[in-house]
Order: sequence, then structure tokens, then C-alpha cells
Amino acid sequence: MHQDNGYLKLETLLEALAELKGQCTFQLIDELDADQLTVKQIEYLKLIDEFEATTISNLAEILDLKKPTVTETVHKLQNLDCVMKHQCSLDGRIYYITLTDKGEKLARLDQMSYRYLVEKIVQRLETNEIEILTSLLEKLMI
Repeated sequence: MHQDNGYLKLETLLEALAELKGQCTFQLIDELDADQLTVKQIEYLKLIDEFEATTISNLAEILDLKKPTVTETVHKLQNLDCVMKHQCSLDGRIYYITLTDKGEKLARLDQMSYRYLVEKIVQRLETNEIEILTSLLEKLMI
């Protein structure tokens, strides 16, 4: 029975930790004034971040979508100050899409929310408790 209580407590604590991470994500979204973005748009930002600078044609090919569909989403992302278009200096017909600072933060939302979570943990725990937690988590990764 003792083991069952420990299991349930661990499950509850892990759920609470996941909820705290979710709160960190929502806090970031709120700070970036990005609550109107869709999951699909965030996926576009992640792709653009992965390729650093890409074109609508490249995105359409990668996503297996038609150019007008991708163009529409890119325009929405421009209006939300998440991406910029830069004309190629060698071929004026080509425009590269890059992330703004806001777009970069949103593309890396998962990593940033983990950083926020770590900050919250560091604020709430003493140095020796952080060391213990780190040691315990390392055991789980082996």
C-alpha cells in the first residue's frame, strides 16, 4: 500500500510539474502577444527557423502544399510581426523569409518554456535542493 501512495504522489507531482511548464508556455505566449497564433502557424515558424532563410516555394515543397496556401500563411505571419521578407540581391524575383525576434522566440517556444520552468525551480529551491533534484533527474536519464 505504501508503494501505491508513493506512486500516486509521484504521478500527481509530475502532473503538477507538467502543468507548471504549460503555465510557463502560456506566460511566454502572453508576453509575446501571440495568443492569436495557430499551431499550424507555429509549425511554419519552426520550419523557417530550421532553414534560417527560405522561400515560399521551398516551404510549399517541404509542406507539400500549394504556393498560394503558403503565401497566405506567410502574409498572416508578417502581419503578426513574426516573419520578414527580404529581396535577394542577386535575383530580385526571389524573396527570402526570415524570422523576426518575436518569430524566433515563438519558433523556439518549447526551449524557452523549459528555461522559464528552470527559472521558477531555481527561485523556489535552495542550492542543495537543486543539486539533489539534478542528481535524481540524471538517474532517470541513464
